Amino acid sequence: MLNKKLNTTFIIASMAILIFLVIITFKLITETDNPALFTIDFDEKSHVVSSYGTLVGSLLTFLSIIFVIYTILQQKEQYSNDKLLEKSKEKNALFDRLKLIHNLLNEIFKHITDTGVEMKAFFEIEKEKTFGSNQMSFYTNKNYYRLLELDYQSIFSAFQEYSKDEDKTKSFNDLYKMVDFYSESFIEQREKYLYHINDKVERKQKIASELNSVMDEASKMIGEYKIELATNNEYKQNLWFQLLNELIVFYYKLISEKDDADFEAIEKEVLVIFFKKANAVEKNIGFEKRILDLVLKIAGIRKQLNSMKMESLNFSNQIESRYKKYYAPESKNLMRLNELSTNISGLITNSVKPVSKNRYFSLL
Repeated sequence: MLNKKLNTTFIIASMAILIFLVIITFKLITETDNPALFTIDFDEKSHVVSSYGTLVGSLLTFLSIIFVIYTILQQKEQYSNDKLLEKSKEKNALFDRLKLIHNLLNEIFKHITDTGVEMKAFFEIEKEKTFGSNQMSFYTNKNYYRLLELDYQSIFSAFQEYSKDEDKTKSFNDLYKMVDFYSESFIEQREKYLYHINDKVERKQKIASELNSVMDEASKMIGEYKIELATNNEYKQNLWFQLLNELIVFYYKLISEKDDADFEAIEKEVLVIFFKKANAVEKNIGFEKRILDLVLKIAGIRKQLNSMKMESLNFSNQIESRYKKYYAPESKNLMRLNELSTNISGLITNSVKPVSKNRYFSLL
């Protein structure tokens, strides 16, 4: 809007010129003897009329110049208002973008901490029950990509406009670096977990199949001993018969109580005990070939169980290390991400959203 003083000055000057024109016109008319309305004696007063015309032309020219100047000033004011309006809109857009970033960042931070809770629960139970079917839930979250897909330049401009950090560029780079990292880390962690779980399931199925095969062989040998040592039930006094019978009884007692076989209990309460007693019997009466083959198969199963146990412990240690470094509340990276979110929240709270000026204004 034009300055009020300038408007007032323009009005006063215009009115003064118009009044002056009226006065001199009236004066010129009244110079004639017995004047009629708007009748001028051009013969007697040609010099007066000529001077009058020159004066009026000059005044009207001056008045037109004033109008031109006023129009130029008006256009300049309009241009300035348009520029201010455009700048206000841009600042509003940056402010809204900052609020959007903060909202997405809050969701991302919550997702990271929730994932950390899942990781902690998983590696603790995985260490305790290395053969168990331990689960870790992964909740999908597309806010990483929503933030990363926002216009890069506009986010940078929002940081430059509102950030109070001494190094605004560093804050901006830290934000993108960490969001990039956590989005990729989440995918990588899920892939590793799925590979570990699927591998574990396959191993357990293979071991379970081999254990069933061993028990079938043990049952077959028990039957053979009953036939070979049928006289006077001599098989009942045979140490290998007793050990094989004990192996089967203990094994099926454990797996009948649980849908998911407890390999930890099977190893400690069945296989290890069988090995100890088998060594004692071997020292007493020696190995038979069929017994030796069975012992070697059980030894192979124990190696597989030990390998699976070590893999589970190694994986749980990896998860724990990852958790402590990136997902624990006290981790340096997560604290930095929380600091950025808190800073942006403070900027939004302490900053007043710009108000767009009305582009329409009075000419006066």
